[in-house]
Amino acid sequence: MNNEEVKNESVVASETTHEGKKLEYAGFGTRLAAYLFDVLAIMGKAILAFLVATLLVIGLKMAAGIDSAALKVIQYFLPMFVCIFGMFFYRGRKDPKGKTLGRKITRTVVVKEDGSEISKGLSFLRQFLQTIFTGTFILLVINIVLIIADKEKQSLTDKVLGTVVVFK
Repeated sequence: MNNEEVKNESVVASETTHEGKKLEYAGFGTRLAAYLFDVLAIMGKAILAFLVATLLVIGLKMAAGIDSAALKVIQYFLPMFVCIFGMFFYRGRKDPKGKTLGRKITRTVVVKEDGSEISKGLSFLRQFLQTIFTGTFILLVINIVLIIADKEKQSLTDKVLGTVVVFK
């Protein structure tokens, strides 16, 4: 093996990979699409919760003649509860490979900067920080700008935790 072949081999070996492929970072549009698919899944659950709560209220009114403010609270606040808390819990509940519905559809995965899999603990921490950063307007803007402008397409959360979103 000559010196040129050794150089080429070491460059390939030192490149960051995931499952044997060079990392291809997912940009803003892809990440937004994954997020929107996840939101649609949550909204579907919220609509289902609203329908169930409405049927429950109608059934109680007809069967028992109950018409109280508590029933209206159940009817209207149950779906809001599902929406507000659903996103956090939905995104935390992933398949064994750590993918949400949006990640599966966009064929992306979150990995460490070195291309290795993230742990469940890191996944939970990432989701927790994303929830906080998304709820704070200035941090949301910083995240968007970083994803668009950064070479590795990392959000602030990704930079803090040393993760990247890549195509599978």
